[in-house]
Amino acid sequence: MYVETGRPDYRYRAHVLYADSLLPPRVSVNGGVITLQGTGFIPGMSAVVGSTLATPLAVTSTLMTLAVPAHADGPQNIIVSDAASGAATSMTGALTFGAAASDNILLINGANPSSLVGVQAVNPMSVRVVASDGVTPVAGATVGWSGTNGVQLSACSAASSCSVITDQTGNAATWLTASAPGASYVTATIAPGVYSPSKSVTGTLSATQSSADIGVSGSYVYVSQGVSVSFPVTARVLGNGSPRNNVQVNFSIVGGSGNLSRASAVTDAGGYASITLSVASLSVAVQGLACVAPGNFPCAVFYVNPVPLSQQTLQRVAGSGQVSTGPAFQPVVVRVVDSAVSPHPVMAAPVSFLTTVLRGGGFVPGVGIGDMNPGNPGMPVILNVTQSIAVTDWNGLASVAPSSGGYGAPVEVDVSVNAGTSAFVDNPLFLMPAPPTGSGSSSMPVRAPIAIPVERFR
Repeated sequence: MYVETGRPDYRYRAHVLYADSLLPPRVSVNGGVITLQGTGFIPGMSAVVGSTLATPLAVTSTLMTLAVPAHADGPQNIIVSDAASGAATSMTGALTFGAAASDNILLINGANPSSLVGVQAVNPMSVRVVASDGVTPVAGATVGWSGTNGVQLSACSAASSCSVITDQTGNAATWLTASAPGASYVTATIAPGVYSPSKSVTGTLSATQSSADIGVSGSYVYVSQGVSVSFPVTARVLGNGSPRNNVQVNFSIVGGSGNLSRASAVTDAGGYASITLSVASLSVAVQGLACVAPGNFPCAVFYVNPVPLSQQTLQRVAGSGQVSTGPAFQPVVVRVVDSAVSPHPVMAAPVSFLTTVLRGGGFVPGVGIGDMNPGNPGMPVILNVTQSIAVTDWNGLASVAPSSGGYGAPVEVDVSVNAGTSAFVDNPLFLMPAPPTGSGSSSMPVRAPIAIPVERFR
């Protein structure tokens, strides 16, 4: 639609593009990069998203690429104006930050076996925010966690409520620790307080306590098959929900093969006792026991499960789609999980990061190399290629710090990631020339949200 701009014989139109998607255009609540397509763009124009000035990163006569600042979930207007001529146009509700009113939240896992008060539950509660089609993940949306009965949520630093941002797969998760016996209910809500009615899902945790209890935090560990790795096993001894100090805990392997750093450990003031378990060329499941001395009762069981390479998949967590005008990129973070319906993070999985720095005839982020200069259809030139290998941590996370290799803007830094036998994701990043002084905010680089991983152990 054409909009009169206020000067004779000049008409101006623009709309937001969302690359390779049929969804309404959106960015993370932490901000991001958008491209406006229209006519009449010139350097020096300003753009306001909501009530905040955006930073122009690249401008041609038909394209304007903007870094937009953080904003709460919901639709916002975009106004583009030219101070010199007085020309302006606005697009109402054109850009959605985070969650849209039509989005939904799915409960990926909300069930647990009966737990002990004061011991982390076996499974995390995990959710995914998706678009109205029920499939397409929504990254950078706000999820509000809220628990009853004093349940402690790892995503909330052991508090019972907080808000988090979905990662680049649309996921959010938290580990649960009961503070009192009985049922605790944990609710995850999309964009709390923004839309009415709000959309939410609820998980349940039932807990018990007695005069003598023991549990193992992270009692199920999933490890890449064939690797050799060492990691802590932490038990907690409690009495009626309170930690017991100076209690000996005996550890043993009762199935599979593994080596313990020592056969016993004494609890600290928090009731925790830890040893280190080492496995070599893991091929079959390992089962162990942690028992209260001297009678070896009660006991808690822990398991180490091998995950074949063929069952390992990759999830984007953070760092994809960054645009910088000079500062270093944030890490590109991925998670390796197994192929279960409710995926488990895989520890010690090898992950290959291949970083390729290339330059085309000119490009606009999200539009493609060459599109800034349609007259130069030549293939991009590869400037530098580096490869590194990382192994995943407790939460299945691995990362790389991408670099342009010293090459100046504009360049694309493409980070491709491989894991298992066939898992692959690609993460294009862009280094752009710095915007002219006075063209807007200088809070660069624009980054995808970094998800704070939940802790498997205390």
